[in-house]
Amino acid sequence: IIRIHQEADAEAARRQAVEMFSLVRLPNPRRLLRKHLHEIRGGQLQRAKQLTYLFITHDLQMVKHIADRILVMYLGRLVEAGPVEAVFRRPLHPYTQALLSAMPGLDPAERAERILLEGDVPSPIDPPVGCRFHTRCRQAQPVCRQSAPVWRKVGADRRMACHRV
Repeated sequence: IIRIHQEADAEAARRQAVEMFSLVRLPNPRRLLRKHLHEIRGGQLQRAKQLTYLFITHDLQMVKHIADRILVMYLGRLVEAGPVEAVFRRPLHPYTQALLSAMPGLDPAERAERILLEGDVPSPIDPPVGCRFHTRCRQAQPVCRQSAPVWRKVGADRRMACHRV
């Protein structure tokens, strides 16, 4: 693209691409040059193009492929946030755990045990008092029915709203 739009020779285009990758703090910028476009994660492409967007979906497979970070919501409230790889590897919030357990996997040996949520989804117009997920949560405690959990930092780069933390 640099060669076409800026009429640069191959070496000048490579130098400029490495400089751009470094500028947006992509790891191993020289190695990225050797990859095909489909091998570069979506979030890396966003940073390279200095692009940020909000993508709202229920398709977690899509999120896994196009995003660096994920925010999980239940009834209009954030319940978990963090780097996609970390959240998919070890979901912390019970709702996130249930969502990810529902994702189909290609390898049956790698599929997590399906967490089936019981009960009806509460009305978003008249949500329950306390944690909005407590009516369907296997791990709900009395405090969950009384007060909404605080959005707090969990580790270096994760956040969660749950009384269990």
